[in-house]
Amino acid sequence: LPKTDFPMRGGLPQKEPQILKDVFENGLYEKILKNNEGHEEFVLHDGPPYANGEIHAGHALNKILKDTIVRYKAMNGYYAPYIPGFDTHGMPTEKKAIEKLGLDRDKIPVTKFRDTCKQFTSDYKDIQTEGFKRIGVLGDWDHPYVTYDHKIEAAQIGVFGDMYKKGYIYKGLKPVYWCTDCETALAEAEIEYKDVTSDTAYIKFPVVDCHGLFEAKNTSFVIWTTTPWTLPGNTGITIGGDFDYSLVKITRPENMNSFVKEPTEKLIMATELVDKVMKIAGIEDYRTIKTFKGNELEGTMCHHPFLERLSKVVIGSETTVNVDLVEGTGCVHTAPSYGKEDYLQGLKDDLDIIVTVNEKGIQGEGAGQFKGQFYAKSNKTILAWLDENGYLLKSVKITHSYPHCWRCKNPVIFRATDQWFASIDGFRDKTLEAVKTVKWHPDWGEERMNDMIKNRNDWCISRQRTWGVPLPIFYCKNCGEPYVTEDSIEKIKDIVLKEGTNAWWAKTEKDLMPDNATCKKCGCQEFKKETDIMDVWFDSGSTHTSVVEQRGLKFPADLYLEGNDQYRGWFQSSLLTSVATKGVAPYKEVLCCGMVVDGQGKKMSKSLGNGVSPIDVCNKYGADILRLWVLSSDYEMDINLSDEILKGISDVYRKIRNTVRYLLGNLYD
Repeated sequence: LPKTDFPMRGGLPQKEPQILKDVFENGLYEKILKNNEGHEEFVLHDGPPYANGEIHAGHALNKILKDTIVRYKAMNGYYAPYIPGFDTHGMPTEKKAIEKLGLDRDKIPVTKFRDTCKQFTSDYKDIQTEGFKRIGVLGDWDHPYVTYDHKIEAAQIGVFGDMYKKGYIYKGLKPVYWCTDCETALAEAEIEYKDVTSDTAYIKFPVVDCHGLFEAKNTSFVIWTTTPWTLPGNTGITIGGDFDYSLVKITRPENMNSFVKEPTEKLIMATELVDKVMKIAGIEDYRTIKTFKGNELEGTMCHHPFLERLSKVVIGSETTVNVDLVEGTGCVHTAPSYGKEDYLQGLKDDLDIIVTVNEKGIQGEGAGQFKGQFYAKSNKTILAWLDENGYLLKSVKITHSYPHCWRCKNPVIFRATDQWFASIDGFRDKTLEAVKTVKWHPDWGEERMNDMIKNRNDWCISRQRTWGVPLPIFYCKNCGEPYVTEDSIEKIKDIVLKEGTNAWWAKTEKDLMPDNATCKKCGCQEFKKETDIMDVWFDSGSTHTSVVEQRGLKFPADLYLEGNDQYRGWFQSSLLTSVATKGVAPYKEVLCCGMVVDGQGKKMSKSLGNGVSPIDVCNKYGADILRLWVLSSDYEMDINLSDEILKGISDVYRKIRNTVRYLLGNLYD
């Protein structure tokens, strides 16, 4: 072969840093844009990663796919700007800052704590920027969008104001996912499910008044629950109206405690489940005295096992508590403060909503003798008390799926609190229509998003944190009525645009509100401001306005591209806020990729020690090897990454490179 300047070995780890330095110092991205100015525009809107750690393999997969598409479009003559983004607010950053810097957010002034979080996330934004540059991602790195920027925060408040004006925002006392570790409400997008082993219990509720339908003395409804800690919130027993229920007389085994003095007592449960429950409880001597339809038992009153309170027998439905005959007794423990279906049942039948667990997960006054116990501990102590005092028919362990916080990985609870919600019912049909206008890759994405929107609850948008965009709401000091007007939203937007959201905590209500603001309900002119912030999904979900429109880019964007977990996250929050404010989807196409897993297909994590750092790969093999790994993979599926796989990719790269070298050698003259 003729002599060339291309040695056999690429030496990528040594050569790439200088190549990249030249690329970014000489403004290659800007030159490409300039070259295609005036041509048809193509906008891939970047979903912002959390700026609270170094880049990982998932980031590399995501950004390389985006970079490839944008470059391809630019090479085909499109004006294709790429504005990288960073998600900076909320619980993920607070937790990392608290852990890394040893902060106590309860002892540090709010503005100082927020400034510390901002500096923390700003530092990681810079670290991630260098990481993305190292893997060769072209973009406007000098002007990225960052969710703590004043312009973006102000635009987000505007999106909230638009939704409030249209009647889509409301405050309500209802059960939400609550993380006792993070001490905040969570949205459905922040929940993941894991299998857990729990104590389940068959518990007796003594009948007080059955309207003469049968003899109430020594008779109990038997409920079944997997969460005994919620029993202090019980105000109802839900049954199926069309199901058959049996009044069963039992003779207790000698080792079974009971609040009933006689050796026999009567239990009520679904007829179809009698034999199953008797076997579980170890009761051999039993017989059915009478049967009823569920509807006949409606309105029966029972006494709570350990509180001075009555529990009402009510009829379930498909839209409230849907009673089945698969597990349990056909008599469902109903605590309206601790579950979505229970809450709806409570509204339907006017059951009291009693919350006994506080934000830290500690049982309060309403829990009786279990006051002061962490909810998980009270599971065991409640069962022990019920057993000792004869209200526990049987307790058994089962393994079942249970919601966990996707940040701290701890179990979450349902807990009724006053929260702000976006009413999905207000624009659900419009959103479902918008889903049809989008091209989804893979095509099953349409059905997935459609099902999620069709079945989702209202969006809980308030968070009990301090690092984020405040909910721009005031309350009348006299009557508590919320105060939100076009003027108040505009004034807050103007202040935030100039000073940032720290102003919400630094300024007084008078400074923040329009002149002569007056409560429409009672005429009072004294107010207090909301202390909660918006869900961070509202931050990133509003960027179709705060970034795409604000920077004069084409709307709707041509493409959103993220991992398959974003159907419940950014894809969905962006869709909801866009349809609510603009009536259309914020994107024309959505492409989702899989997750990066190790060579054995296991999810990468620090605890398992199986993570692969993109920077380490660049230092050992070169960024082009990493990029070739992405583009050689079926990215719609989960993608394996390991040292062995990278060695194989290196061999492929070498063949490509040597082929090009051979071709260039033949063109030397």
